[in-house]
Amino acid sequence: MQFLEAPVSGSRKQAATAERVVADKQMDLVMIGLAHLANPNWA
Repeated sequence: MQFLEAPVSGSRKQAATAERVVADKQMDLVMIGLAHLANPNWA
């Protein structure tokens, strides 16, 4: 069995932070499901 090494990070509660980590190539994907459910106007 092989495992993929993939960094995982905690929650991103600020839209600007999520955008920055993707722009800085620190992450490829940011999941915003819970933030968006709690506040539909999140972004």
